[in-house]
Order: sequence, then C-alpha cells, then structure tokens
Amino acid sequence: MSDESWRGRVGRLDEAEISMFLAEAHLARLACLDDEGWPHVVPCWQEWDGSSFWVIPREKSAWAPYLANDSRCAISVDEPVGLRKVVAQCTAHMVEEPNTGGRWVPSPSA
Repeated sequence: MSDESWRGRVGRLDEAEISMFLAEAHLARLACLDDEGWPHVVPCWQEWDGSSFWVIPREKSAWAPYLANDSRCAISVDEPVGLRKVVAQCTAHMVEEPNTGGRWVPSPSA
C-alpha cells in the first residue's frame, strides 16, 4: 500500500474550513464567457469576505468586458499540493471600472 498522505484530507470542507482555506493566499481561476460565447478562464487574485469573492480586473483585462456583457461566471480556488478546493458558480457585480489604481489599490503616498 502506497503512502497517500500527500493527498491531505479528502472530502467536503465545512464552512469554517472553507473560510480558513480562502483566507490563505491562493490564486483563483475565474471563468466567464467571451463575446462569442466561448469559455474564457483567467488566473486572478481573489479576496473572500465571507459571502462574496472580490476580484479586481486590470485596466486592459479582456475578461472585465466579458463580465459586463454576461455576469454569469464561475470561480475555482485550489492548492498546488493536496486536494482542498472551493468551486462556485457566481453572478458578477461591477463595483468599479477596471483600472490600474482605484480604491482597492493603496496610493503611492500611503
């Protein structure tokens, strides 16, 4: 029998485990539909606030206009080693236009 300890815990995460996992620094993969209806998947940083994922598109990101046209999306957050993951189908809400600064990025004088 081989050692499968590398797998970590197998099975569904409970709410506390999900919150702890999403508080860690994990890259997300955001999936949306492009202008022709094809899936478009992009890696991005995410912030989980306990009920919503927050992602920030850069000014020239292709995916921000896709979400503006069709707010249906999915997000996947996993770890490079082990099997912990969170996958969700979502509806995007534009809080701020894509930019290279904005209220989510600290100003240089801060």
